[in-house]
Amino acid sequence: MLGALSLKAGSRLLDIGCGRGGLIVFMLHHNPEVEAIGLERDPRRAAEARKSTGTNIIRGDGRELPFSADTMDTVILAKSLHHMSPEVRSRTLRESRRVLKPHGKLLVLERAAPRNILERAGMYVQVALGGEDREVYSLFKRGLIQELEAASFEVVEDVRKEKTRLTLAIPLSQ
Repeated sequence: MLGALSLKAGSRLLDIGCGRGGLIVFMLHHNPEVEAIGLERDPRRAAEARKSTGTNIIRGDGRELPFSADTMDTVILAKSLHHMSPEVRSRTLRESRRVLKPHGKLLVLERAAPRNILERAGMYVQVALGGEDREVYSLFKRGLIQELEAASFEVVEDVRKEKTRLTLAIPLSQ
């Protein structure tokens, strides 16, 4: 699916919730001519990402992206949406749409919904106890595709690779 991003020399890539920068390092290894920018709200992780990537890492979150409209070729949300409340997810997706160029692409990598009864039961127990799976459950319940469509994206590919879901979306014409 990374090939579908069509990254070329000079393409601008934004990784929202970049953590320690591992995905940026991976992307730059395969596309060294890309301008990669990371966004991370945790100051320690942002500092670690700066060291590991050697790129521009900005402190902040996806609700108010510090970029002009139509400036990014690719936005990536890798295993970050499930940490957000539905309201924050909605705002982050709308902001992602705002900064993407008209022919840009959004790549979402997220936990896939549990397939077997034991995994589901474990998630429901975590939700009942107020654990971290509460937002994961809300993402499964509402549906990632519906949230992307509500933020003016069209899903062009949605695949499951073991316990990870990869979703590629493009902005709808305005």
